[in-house]
Amino acid sequence: MVYSRLRTTDTTHFNHPQILKTMTMCMDLWVKLEGNANGLIMPFLRKDVQEMINMHVTTDTLHSAIPLESLPNEYGGKAGTFEDMDKSFKEKLYAHRDWFKETENKYLVDESKREHTPKRFMFGLFG
Repeated sequence: MVYSRLRTTDTTHFNHPQILKTMTMCMDLWVKLEGNANGLIMPFLRKDVQEMINMHVTTDTLHSAIPLESLPNEYGGKAGTFEDMDKSFKEKLYAHRDWFKETENKYLVDESKREHTPKRFMFGLFG
C-alpha cells in the first residue's frame, strides 16, 4: 500500500527537481524492501486489471478496504500520525544512504554516448 499527500498546495514551496528525485528514491527503496513495483506499471496494465486497483477520495470507502492498523491516525487509523510516519520513512531512507550512493554511481548515464541529434519529439521532450 502506498499513501501520499501534499503537505502544502502552495506551489511556490515546491522544488520540482527535488520532488522528482525524492519520489524516485522512495520508489527505489520500496522496490528494494518490498520486491515489487506495482505502482510503476499501472499505465501498462490491461483495463480489467486496472479496475481491480482502488483509489479512495473519502474515508468511508477507505475504511472498508484498508485495515485501520495501516492508516494514519488523522484518517481514523492506528498506524501513527502523519508526522510519525513521515519521520519513520525518512529514517528508512537515511538508513539506506550507502545503498543509494552505490546504486546511483553504478547506474549513472554516460552522457558522452548520447546521440546529439534527437530522433523524435514526444510528450514535449526530445528523446
